[in-house]
Order: sequence, then C-alpha cells, then structure tokens
Amino acid sequence: MPMHFKSLKILGDAPYEKLALEPIMFLGLCHHVKTKHVIVHPNTPHVFIMSGLLKGTVFSEKYTPSCSCTDIEIAIRLRLNGILKLIPFSQSLIVKKWIRYEGVCHLF
Repeated sequence: MPMHFKSLKILGDAPYEKLALEPIMFLGLCHHVKTKHVIVHPNTPHVFIMSGLLKGTVFSEKYTPSCSCTDIEIAIRLRLNGILKLIPFSQSLIVKKWIRYEGVCHLF
C-alpha cells in the first residue's frame, strides 16, 4: 500500500479528523484525490476517498503491535465511478491487481 499513497496536503484539521488532498497511484496513473481521515480508535483509522474514480471507497486500517513489528490489517470497500463502473468484473480485477501483500512490516 505505501507505494500507492505518495504524500498528502492537509486541507482541514479537527481533533479526530483530517481532510487532505493526496496523489495516489491507481491503474498506473497518478490521481489527485480529496480524502477524509477519521480516527475512531487509537489503532483504527478510516480513510474515505471523496473525489475521483474511487469516490466512495473506504480503507479501514487496524494496527496491532507484535514482537518484531506492527501488524497492519486493511479492509477495503471499493467503489468505482465513471467508465470503470461500466466494465463488468472490473472491481474484482482491480482489487487483485492493486493490493499485493508483500509482508507489510518490511515496507515501512
């Protein structure tokens, strides 16, 4: 996942919520999307994509410390918009291509 999210610019800041503009890599292209980051528990942030082809997509992350690193569990509710919505089976193909678990602890 870190290879998909490159940086972010904070647009709004509240105690448990941040609005950001960030470039993400999706289908080999860089897209600038507006996101909302909400912390519902100290170890459980949710990221809502609010614009672009992935508007309505939600990433729910859970961080659990372990002996040698932090285990990261990511649940994704993918929502496609625009032309991608019209292509049959595009959602399952995109999820398989986009998410590759390569031992997340080694990516940080």
